[in-house]
Amino acid sequence: MLTANGGKVARRAARPPSDGFLAEVWRDVPAEKPKHWIQFVHNKAHTAEEPVRDQFATAGVITLPGERSLSPLASHQVTLNDPQQVLALQQTARHAVVAGRDPAAVPADELAMAVLPVECQMTSVFTRKELREHKRTLKALAECFDALVPGLRKALRDSFLSSRAVGGGWGR
Repeated sequence: MLTANGGKVARRAARPPSDGFLAEVWRDVPAEKPKHWIQFVHNKAHTAEEPVRDQFATAGVITLPGERSLSPLASHQVTLNDPQQVLALQQTARHAVVAGRDPAAVPADELAMAVLPVECQMTSVFTRKELREHKRTLKALAECFDALVPGLRKALRDSFLSSRAVGGGWGR
C-alpha cells in the first residue's frame, strides 16, 4: 500500500485499508511525489490515540472508564481485559533480541515489536541493563528494520522526542 525509499514515503495505487484510521493516514500520503515520513508520523500522533483506543475497546481488548472525569489523566485509564496477550507480545519482542537470532531471519512484525519500543524509550519491554547488554543486536535489528521501511524509525523517534520535549503530541 505504501512504498518507502530514501526516508520518504508514497502511496501506491491500491484500495485504502479497511481500518478507518489507517485509511485516513493512507489518504494523506501523496501518490505522486514521495514525502518524508516525519510529517505523517508527527502530524497524526495526537489524533491516533482515540481511534486506536476505540478499536481496541470495540474488539474487547480493553474496557474504557465508565464516566468521564475532570482529571486529564482519567481518559488514559483503561482496563486490559487479557493481560496475557500483552505479555505474549512483550515476550515476542524480547525473543527477537535476547535469543541471539540472525536479525535477517526475524519476521517483519517481530522486528517492529523489538525495534520501535527502543526508539520511543519504552521501558516496559527491555530494562536499561538489557538495552546495554544487547546493544549490538538492537543495532543490527534496527538496520534490518531500516532496510525494510527506510526512514520510518527515525521519523518515529524524532516525532516522539520532539513532542516529549514540549510535553505534548503523543497522547491527549
